[in-house]
Amino acid sequence: MSTEQLPEFSRFVSIGDIQAHGLDLSIEARPDECEKLRQRFDLVALDGLKAQLRLTQSTNGLFVLEGRIQADVTQTCVVTLEPVRSNINADISRSYGETEALQAVLQAMEREIDLDFEAQDEPDVIENGVIDIGEAVAEELALSLDPFPRKPGASLENTPYAGLDGADGKPNPFAALSKLRDKLDKKV
Repeated sequence: MSTEQLPEFSRFVSIGDIQAHGLDLSIEARPDECEKLRQRFDLVALDGLKAQLRLTQSTNGLFVLEGRIQADVTQTCVVTLEPVRSNINADISRSYGETEALQAVLQAMEREIDLDFEAQDEPDVIENGVIDIGEAVAEELALSLDPFPRKPGASLENTPYAGLDGADGKPNPFAALSKLRDKLDKKV
């Protein structure tokens, strides 16, 4: 893999280093890596990213990465556009397999017809005998980010546009949604 193809936060582990009892790992992003991840995920700030991980080999030949990630992020409020700080503490669980092991697992998965949205994702492919646990942590961070961050107390009702009619003379759709929310709150 060339340097320009490497993700912003790479930490490679050779599958040969994983002992029978597993391998415990602790990783942390350097400031330059945090800056690159901040740009990648369009964050206001990423003040830290670390993870406590464990890699084990399962009986079916797959390798399992489990652990916990922690990050301090600042995103932009979708209502006020002000910074919103949050601490992310998320579990991570992924599986990896070499081509032969993956083929067997995927064939077993294909026999199942039921769709289970809570089921674990398909295993990732191990390339060149290494697993990039840093990229796995970065991807988990992306999945853990609030897709619609809001500053405490921020609501569309407090914006200058709440309740205004649109240019076509129709009521503001957010005002209608606000009324619907109020009705639902009264029923609960």
